[in-house]
Amino acid sequence: MQRVGREDRKKYFLFYDGKAISGKVSLAPENPNKRLEHQGSKMECIGQILYRDRRDQHEFVSLVKDLVWPGEITRSQAFDFEFTHGERPYEAYTGQNVKLRYFLPATISDVVKETGIVAHTLSTTQS
Repeated sequence: MQRVGREDRKKYFLFYDGKAISGKVSLAPENPNKRLEHQGSKMECIGQILYRDRRDQHEFVSLVKDLVWPGEITRSQAFDFEFTHGERPYEAYTGQNVKLRYFLPATISDVVKETGIVAHTLSTTQS
């Protein structure tokens, strides 16, 4: 067994169940002297269960927000997004046979950048 050092660990944003997921997406042309034509941009929040063989998966949360309509970007721009209803019924989990994950893919035309998030459920005890 190989021990995983701190430098090998990934960093994720932590969101608690019921709280909004919000952030900012920045878009910019690769070359500042050129325009970036695009077919629109969107932000998604996806909850997914991946089974051991990775051929079988189940998507249980799928939320979409449009960020910008099709057009051109001539300079760096930032777009706010918010998924107000924090529909995360399960905590993120990685096990031997199954992985439950949440992620935020940002799409502009056919380019997708993905950010993983961790959902945490606060439990209450009855007395």
